[in-house]
Amino acid sequence: MAANAVSAANVSWDCKVPAASSTRLIAGQYLFNYDPDKSAASVVDPLIKYHKNGFIPVEKIKEKGDKVVFSWKIRTGNTSQKATLSYTASIDRKSGRFNVHAIPLGYDNSDNVGGVCKQVPGPLELK
Repeated sequence: MAANAVSAANVSWDCKVPAASSTRLIAGQYLFNYDPDKSAASVVDPLIKYHKNGFIPVEKIKEKGDKVVFSWKIRTGNTSQKATLSYTASIDRKSGRFNVHAIPLGYDNSDNVGGVCKQVPGPLELK
């Protein structure tokens, strides 16, 4: 995914997962914009881009020392095959370590994958 920085007010991360998840619930790249002053954040990955055509708001934000944790949900599919996917991602601001956990609500499986984030000028917007 290509993105441009539009201002320097927010903290933004480009997070990458080195290996595809076995369940395909977790994408290879996540982009985050975070405005700690407003306690607001947004996220995009290829699945979100496909279904929502851009960033979506993060529903929950928790800060724990050097970590920031984001949670969001996305509804996918057409009228006959819908699913709601619940995600939680944590970013360690010092080390750049990234972990994302995905759960398709109403199903038995889930996935958890680690990667790395790089802080980038932001906020980001899709080209």
